[in-house]
Amino acid sequence: MVSISSSTPIQLLDESTINKIAAGEVIERPASVVKELLENSIDAKSTKIRVDIEGGGLRRIRIQDNGWGISKEGLALAPVRHATSKIRQVEDIYTAPLMGFRGEALASIAHVADLRIKSRHIDSENGYEVHVLSEGESVPKPASHPVGTSITVDGLFSKVPVRRKYLKSPATEFSYCLTMVQHAALARPDLDFIVAHDGEEVFNSTGISELPILMARVFGKTLNDKLIEIDVKEPGANISGWISDPTVTFSNRTRQVIIVNGRVVQSGVVQKIIMDVYRDVIPHRRFASFVLRFDMDPAEVDVNVHPRKLEVKFLNPQWFFQVLPKVLRAVLRKEHGIQHAAGLMPQSPGFPQSNDVGFQSLNTNATQLSWQGPAVDYSDSAGRPGLAETMPQGDLFSSQEITTLQDNELEYLQFFDTYIVVKARDSMWILDQHAVHERVLYEQFKKDRDDKSGDIQPLLISEVVDLGSDLKAVFLEVQSIIKGLGFVCEDFGDTRVVIRQVPAVFQDMGLADWLMQVLEDLKSHRGATDLNPDQKEGLQMKACKAAIKAGRRLLAEEVRQLVKDFLAAPSNFTCPHGRPLFVSFSKIDLEKLFLRR
Repeated sequence: MVSISSSTPIQLLDESTINKIAAGEVIERPASVVKELLENSIDAKSTKIRVDIEGGGLRRIRIQDNGWGISKEGLALAPVRHATSKIRQVEDIYTAPLMGFRGEALASIAHVADLRIKSRHIDSENGYEVHVLSEGESVPKPASHPVGTSITVDGLFSKVPVRRKYLKSPATEFSYCLTMVQHAALARPDLDFIVAHDGEEVFNSTGISELPILMARVFGKTLNDKLIEIDVKEPGANISGWISDPTVTFSNRTRQVIIVNGRVVQSGVVQKIIMDVYRDVIPHRRFASFVLRFDMDPAEVDVNVHPRKLEVKFLNPQWFFQVLPKVLRAVLRKEHGIQHAAGLMPQSPGFPQSNDVGFQSLNTNATQLSWQGPAVDYSDSAGRPGLAETMPQGDLFSSQEITTLQDNELEYLQFFDTYIVVKARDSMWILDQHAVHERVLYEQFKKDRDDKSGDIQPLLISEVVDLGSDLKAVFLEVQSIIKGLGFVCEDFGDTRVVIRQVPAVFQDMGLADWLMQVLEDLKSHRGATDLNPDQKEGLQMKACKAAIKAGRRLLAEEVRQLVKDFLAAPSNFTCPHGRPLFVSFSKIDLEKLFLRR
């Protein structure tokens, strides 16, 4: 241990120490090397990139591309700090349509490993090679090489052995490298990527230009036919990519890729928004899969705020909170044929018992349902059937079948007193009666809650909350927003606030926990203004208890009403707990089961 006393003079560090410290900010592990070199290859307009890794990247990393290549003169300068062909002035950092620039990648690698570069420029008949050392580089020498560049990194961190102690096993380090390449492939499916580890090829995207196919290859076959496309142009950005159907979820966020102007980045803002959108349709602590691309004005995003260019800074993060939820919900509704119509859900289960069972037509000329609430009206303002015209194309039922449903004739079968089989357009659908009714009631309870959100409830005993100094500062900044929601929440000195009045929907909630969570979100995600309470668990329980149970035989009228409400629900992928509401079999699926195809 070095002892530093108060009398130790201030002095400049030597150049080697400075460079090694700088390298530590850029090169954290083998995957950092792969990332930097991949981005250089992509900027060089490569169409094919091969990555060979040995020993998890600690023994060797070699990346070869077929890009423009580097000239003999440029090869001598390439490893020098802040030598670049990407920018000419500081303003170019924010506007150049490239993968970002910090000017330290190759220089940093050279100070923690042995670096060799071979390249042939597209306009040159000869290739050249340079062996880069930490204190300088050799003069470029002639070398046989096709157009493009090969960079070999040997003995990573051998010059800084203390760094190796913080790395994981070679297999784990390789997995990080592989993920880096696969994410680059998802961002650029138009390019071909090949990865080999210890001589064995483990990933090859050659010829796979369709993103859904590539996502299934990278994230698993469970995504086959379970992806929903997004391709919209909004003022401020174009949003494109694919998101997973809510019936497919995963235990972590590793299958989520965010791309901003071609760069794979980390964004807590975007992840939070997507998680909030999926919250009502997937189970707790489960996650969706997605690859989303945002193409926006480069002046609206800074890609150089992070030493390793992993994170970006948005000039207007509030844009995402205003636009992205709307886009995602619209795409999900369209994909699943959801057409929301207010007041279509029954307000109470109210099911009479029945012994009817079997395939039959749903004829509601018989005794009316004993729903407790307003009658359901599917006609338009002129009294004509309106649901058929408003359902988007590609729905569960065709327009003709919707009309038939309204005319009280739809074939169904209830079996095991739990599942309802309904014949739809060239397919058969099996609905879980409890899950479907639970979702219907849950949406109604949410609507009732929102309708009452304007009611104010004074607290009998004011609640004092100790926020701590950091959250107290955030509170003082957003106090007007909280007041606009109907709260009377005041400064109570030091790090405390006092809550005196709340909207009625908050009266049964843990106010202190909710307020601190909101302020934490606002602290972490600047620009977020959605402070609605998360009452999902309470509403879930209420809906679950009120919904019809499995094992309950239903009247034909009840089945018809349930199917109508299912079609009209604003969300009909899963129940509030995340279980699927239905499964479907097309005519082709059935024919395959019986070997007719």
